[in-house]
Amino acid sequence: MIDWAAANRAIIRAQHYRIVAVVALQLALVVASYLATAALRLDIDSATVAMGTVFLTLPLLIAVRMTTLGVFRLHQGLWRYVSIADLLQIIKATTVGSLIFAGLVLLLFDVKEFPVSVFVLDWAGNILLLGGVRFAVRILGSISLPDMTPRTADVY
Repeated sequence: MIDWAAANRAIIRAQHYRIVAVVALQLALVVASYLATAALRLDIDSATVAMGTVFLTLPLLIAVRMTTLGVFRLHQGLWRYVSIADLLQIIKATTVGSLIFAGLVLLLFDVKEFPVSVFVLDWAGNILLLGGVRFAVRILGSISLPDMTPRTADVY
C-alpha cells in the first residue's frame, strides 16, 4: 500500500530544494552579471578605485536584486513553462532593482570615478542572463530525444 503522507512530505522536501537551487542560481547570475559588466566597462583593472567600489557595492547589489526578484515572485514557477509574461516580470524586477541600487549607491558611496554605464550594462546583463537561462531550459525541455530502445524484428 502507498504511504501518501510520506509521498507528500517527499514532494514538499523536493520543492524546497528546488527553490534553494533556483535562488542560488539566480544569485550566481546576478553576481556574474555585475562583475562581468564592471570588468568590461572598467577594462578589468582591479587596482582602480572604481573596481574597489564594485566589490564594496556588491553586497548591496545582492540584497537589492534578490529582494526584488523575490517581490516579483521570480523564485517560483517551472522554467520549462516560461513565457513572455515571465520575461516581463524579469524586466520589471531588474528595472526596479537597478533603480533602487543605483540610487542607494549614489547616496551612500563616494562614486566620483564610478561610471554610470555600469548600472545600465548590469541591467541589460541581468535581463539577458536571467531570461536566457529560463528560455534555454524551456527550449532544451521541448526538444524530444529519439527513442533509443532496441527494436526487435518480428519473424514469421
